[in-house]
Amino acid sequence: MNYDKIISTMKVGFMAPFYPVPDTVKPEDKAEWLFKRSNELNCKTIDYCLPFEDTDDDVSSLKSLMDRYDIEPDMRVPRSFFTLADGGAEAAQARKELVARCKSMHKLGLHILRAGYGRNTIPTSRFSTDVKGQDQLKKLEKTLSTAAEILESEDIYFALENHCDFTAQQFVEVFEAVDSPYIGCALDTGNGIIIFNDPNVEYKLLAPYVITTHIKDMTAMADPEKDHVPFMACNALMGEGIVDIEDAIETVARKSKHGRGLHLIVETGTTGAWAPQFAGMPDDERIALSKTWYDTYIAKLLKFIDR
Repeated sequence: MNYDKIISTMKVGFMAPFYPVPDTVKPEDKAEWLFKRSNELNCKTIDYCLPFEDTDDDVSSLKSLMDRYDIEPDMRVPRSFFTLADGGAEAAQARKELVARCKSMHKLGLHILRAGYGRNTIPTSRFSTDVKGQDQLKKLEKTLSTAAEILESEDIYFALENHCDFTAQQFVEVFEAVDSPYIGCALDTGNGIIIFNDPNVEYKLLAPYVITTHIKDMTAMADPEKDHVPFMACNALMGEGIVDIEDAIETVARKSKHGRGLHLIVETGTTGAWAPQFAGMPDDERIALSKTWYDTYIAKLLKFIDR
């Protein structure tokens, strides 16, 4: 079977909070600026990941941007999501908030919610010595099973990112245990390297569960203070790292039930912790370079899906 037709339906975009926005843009105008910029770059999606409440005003404002700029966002679950299986009043509130978010999704005409479990810290990863990784995964499994009951009734999908916390192999075990068509993966093509796993193994394992993505290339560099391991994970311009992004997209097209219209959302940049190779560069130059990286990624992805 030729999967080019599936790939041609995929939608390219970027992660909203990390795309460089000019200082002259007022905070209240940031969302519209990002949607306008998406449209200028011929993007059709965006990882919204901006403040959003399930109010009529927020729903109306976002729907207006979607319609005006022809953008289909990925949305986030409420912050309380990972307390769904905790029991008591906290879990009841989390359930109420998830249902409210699903109702907002219906009004917006959207169907994908996403989140990452960990917070880029050892205590919320498989390396934790306080709450063992397997115990965290059991709790995560229970949370996702609870969420699945709500999501199935609401016809909304939830995608959990491989978020620098557990390996793809561990996430596969969780997805298999939950066994719901409404629970799957927000595949980040680069995060495997951060937890000492091979990103090119990760996407092959997670491909059947993929609902949405973050597209990033990554590599490793030596720590400037020593000439041996451990290496430092860092962002790379698409095609210059170790991730075979084109094969990752083709693999997902073959194996995921959500390949048609899949969101290919760029998450990269030359600022922040994942770009230590640019630490000595002046801030204004790093920001300008980061914009170039985003725009280059987007252009390459658009060319790839239109091949």
